[in-house]
Amino acid sequence: MAEAAPRGSNKGRVIILFCFLVVFSLVGFYGNIHKTSPSLKSLVSTFESTIETKKVNASPPSHDSAVVAAQESITAVADSVSSALSSWIPSSLSSSTPDVVENTTQSEKDPVTPSAYAYAFVIGGCKPEEKMPNHRGYVWNILISTKSLRDMGSTQDVVALFQISDTSPNSTLSDVDTRPLEALGVKIQYISKPEQGFDDFYGTQMRKFDILNLTQYRRVMFLDGDLTPLVNMDYLFELSDGPDAILKENVVVADPNCPSHGGFFMLETGADRYRELQDIIRVREENFAGENMLDGKHMFDTVRGWGHPFEPPDEWRAGNPQKHGNKWDYMFAYADPGLLHHYTKYSRKSVSMIYGPRGEKVENWGSYENGTVRLENILHRPFTNYSDIGKRVPCFQLKFYCDFNHFTSTSKPWLHDPDPRPHIPWDEQKRQGIKGGPSAFWWSTLRQLNDELLLGLNFTAGGWEKPEKSHMGSWPVFAFMNKRVVRAKQRLAEREKQASPTSSRRRRLRQHHHRGV
Repeated sequence: MAEAAPRGSNKGRVIILFCFLVVFSLVGFYGNIHKTSPSLKSLVSTFESTIETKKVNASPPSHDSAVVAAQESITAVADSVSSALSSWIPSSLSSSTPDVVENTTQSEKDPVTPSAYAYAFVIGGCKPEEKMPNHRGYVWNILISTKSLRDMGSTQDVVALFQISDTSPNSTLSDVDTRPLEALGVKIQYISKPEQGFDDFYGTQMRKFDILNLTQYRRVMFLDGDLTPLVNMDYLFELSDGPDAILKENVVVADPNCPSHGGFFMLETGADRYRELQDIIRVREENFAGENMLDGKHMFDTVRGWGHPFEPPDEWRAGNPQKHGNKWDYMFAYADPGLLHHYTKYSRKSVSMIYGPRGEKVENWGSYENGTVRLENILHRPFTNYSDIGKRVPCFQLKFYCDFNHFTSTSKPWLHDPDPRPHIPWDEQKRQGIKGGPSAFWWSTLRQLNDELLLGLNFTAGGWEKPEKSHMGSWPVFAFMNKRVVRAKQRLAEREKQASPTSSRRRRLRQHHHRGV
């Protein structure tokens, strides 16, 4: 019996020493623990459970004072280790929350971490009073795009900016549109009705740059209302931000016919940047219209463009390497693609331009101290490891151009009868050898959303209701730009008239006359 106390005391000392070694070990690797694998969560949980077990089992087996003192010391050390774990281990590791939470609404996430970036759509000409309005197809595409992004792991916000038609008595969308959008966490905003007093495609194209006013985000990626992302596109945000960024804060993509795709681009936000771009529009419309602007053919100065003549060897290049030049004469240079090109390269002078037949090259443009633009470097296939398009839809191009699909003109799925095939997961389609593509993926996802969000759509033969065709057309026509230019020149003439010395002298003479002088 005389040796019982020393043995218990020695055992207690060993356990105390072990616990202290654990504490000091935690201090040593804390600096790198946040970079380790998420599997550490289970290790931390097991270790905390072990500590709790030791504390519960620390009740003294005997009345020997030495053993009791040793076990009380064990309990104190266990408390210290547990406290150290809660204060030293990052909450992301010690939390029991799973890595991926599926089917969780924004309101269920607590706390909510604000997004640094956002995807944005701009839809114009909305007529909520119609039974099946044209904008309904775009709402479906926003829903499909949001689900696609979420399913592939995107954590960034999706924002939809709607412009109600000038002829509509309404000021907001109907519940038929807003309810499913809100259910998926899409943030709805409205932009003012057309300032020119009529709906037109060209005017709506100019409003897409309203995304610069979304200053709660550092970057915003604009997606046309008929463009569907097929993978998680967050990588463009991540590659353009932070000390290891390889892309500029502004990113544009060449399409086969022009150097800047008006349906897909990313911009750094800022109220000052919005004003800068609006000044570019105002000056161009007032001063840079061609000499014969009223004939409907020469309303755009192809030399000065949006305010910057090309100076050799500088030139524009489209996705098709055979298309390039040193005049603003490429497709839609007079509309949003030309404005985007000018704003990012010659006004902001900071842009990454993705080009090549399959989007395999990136030119990073900056400027010298004197303001002259310069090519800083060229990246070759920088996106190879950032998408896995083969798991979603077949694509015969290199990556990046396959990461989204643009349903232009009459190729929009909702303008046609539904794909009759029921929803089949993509991996199962591949296993069965079922042929499909972006359109099949679009319809399949809409069927899923119809069931999940109770959209009430009828996909059966004869039961499908197609949205109305757009009253604004499918592209920015010269006629509408002509109206804007004429009005801009009229406003300029009014200002010049009011500011001219002759007008001031006449006003003074009239004032003197009325005073009887």
